[in-house]
Amino acid sequence: MALKKPTDACQTLAELTKRYPKAPAAVASRAAATRTQAKCAA
Repeated sequence: MALKKPTDACQTLAELTKRYPKAPAAVASRAAATRTQAKCAA
């Protein structure tokens, strides 16, 4: 979100969960928090 591009951030975060479904809990948690901050669609 530092780049002020929430659309790009949401797309990247969605791709993260698709590519790495077994990501560590800390990574998944941080991604979820960032999705909320960026107001990504569920």
